Amino acid sequence: MARATRKAGGDSFQPGQAETIYNRLSKARNSVLTAARSAAKVTIPGLIPEEGASDPHDTLEQPWTSMGARGVNNVSAKILLTMFPPERPFFRLDIDADTAAGMGAALSKAQAALAGISRSAMILAEQSSSRTIWMEVFRHLVVAGNVLTYHPDDGTRMQMWRLDQYVVRRNSSGDMIQAVIKDEIYPSELDDATRVAVDLDAEIDPTKDEKKVSRYTVINLLPNGQMEHFEEINKAEVPGSRGSVEAIKSGWQALRWQAVPGSDYGRAYVTEYAGDFLTLEDATKAIVKFAAEAARILRIVDPNSGLDIEELAEAESGDFLVGYRDRIQTLQLEKSQDFQIVWNLAENTERRLSQAFLMASNTIRNAERVTAEEVRAVAQELEDALGGTYTVLSAEVQRPYASRLLHILSKSKKAPVLQDTVVPVIVTGFNALGQNHETQALLTAAKSVSEILGPGLIAQVANQTEMARRILVGFGVQDVDGLLKTEEQQAQEAQAAQQNEAAMKATPEIAKGAVGALAQESTDVPTQ
Repeated sequence: MARATRKAGGDSFQPGQAETIYNRLSKARNSVLTAARSAAKVTIPGLIPEEGASDPHDTLEQPWTSMGARGVNNVSAKILLTMFPPERPFFRLDIDADTAAGMGAALSKAQAALAGISRSAMILAEQSSSRTIWMEVFRHLVVAGNVLTYHPDDGTRMQMWRLDQYVVRRNSSGDMIQAVIKDEIYPSELDDATRVAVDLDAEIDPTKDEKKVSRYTVINLLPNGQMEHFEEINKAEVPGSRGSVEAIKSGWQALRWQAVPGSDYGRAYVTEYAGDFLTLEDATKAIVKFAAEAARILRIVDPNSGLDIEELAEAESGDFLVGYRDRIQTLQLEKSQDFQIVWNLAENTERRLSQAFLMASNTIRNAERVTAEEVRAVAQELEDALGGTYTVLSAEVQRPYASRLLHILSKSKKAPVLQDTVVPVIVTGFNALGQNHETQALLTAAKSVSEILGPGLIAQVANQTEMARRILVGFGVQDVDGLLKTEEQQAQEAQAAQQNEAAMKATPEIAKGAVGALAQESTDVPTQ
């Protein structure tokens, strides 16, 4: 397979250079990785293993408090809930205004078909266990500030790499132009022909322990806007691993919690509160040690008390001993005032961290299902607490992921190739806040006008169909035009209502005439 050098955003690759470039770019990652490991020590140590650890589960030291782990899990779960709410798509497909204007009556059918594609994308995401991976992604973003994800073309399980498993380079706009992943696999995961191509033993000896080999995956942005990737083992390219696709549809996402201008890596949320975490760690450690020391029971016996210490120690409940009670004392620390200072410090620090990691609020009910309004409330809470970070994170995560899912559907012939006039519109996360604010403003304004000027004024001066459409769209209802009546239907129903009203008015007159006719007939009948 031909491999041409190129002047792309990243380094030009020669055959077998993946390991060399990985080692060189690792130097720029060292300070970020050190900070990530420090943040993991006070939250979830196993998230970023220590350097040289052969097993990610090996954690030499555990934090003295679970506050960090609870905070990380709480924020991550709320971000997952708002960005990828269960049982409904996180995006919808829309047609630009010019195309919609030219489609006329066919627009509603097109929107219905696009809604079906959005639901298919949601099913694909659920089948690839993406929610489980996204939860882990958000935990890494909160603690380490960086993570790399990929959704394979075949729609299989979504993949994720820790900060210590990859290096990345970005352009001046912050877009990924190059990344190299280093992971380890068993040779048995490769077929015979691939093992031969990468200079491994063609056959696996089942009687010997199998050792893993390093695999390097290269992701590079080409000048034509394509994102290319391929794998190398033992400085040889893995056959069939090379592929390329438009960058927005590639599925490679080097995510950051907070972008740092001029840096290839992001800053984590935990590092912003490193001082409080370290303070709480030290205070909790002191409290635990004080409690352990205070729990020790030591008695001092006056040597002139006449008591035998061994007899006293072996005495059972109800036994009689000869001696003086005031000659026996229990040793006390007498440090309660000093302990109170440390306790108050730990309590105040934990309160601040609870507020920062949204543990002080209880927006979501402990229920099997939560409403869309509750999800929007959590999104607003995240935006207020995290500032613009949540806004940027929502944009960088959801839109590329939606484009990737649509690409996989079209490639697998489960959905048509969409034209450029069809664009994915994110309807969850931060994007839902704007729609919710507009909808709430509309509802509040209509209620205020009705209360001040009378309930009938809105019906007289407002376009009720358009108002209903905006409210339904604001709440994320699909196929709104299919739910609302057309102007022709409304005119027909109004005409039918008028006819019914006229018939109802005519009914008493008809009945009155019939009664009069019967009365007249009765007077005309001769008596016998």
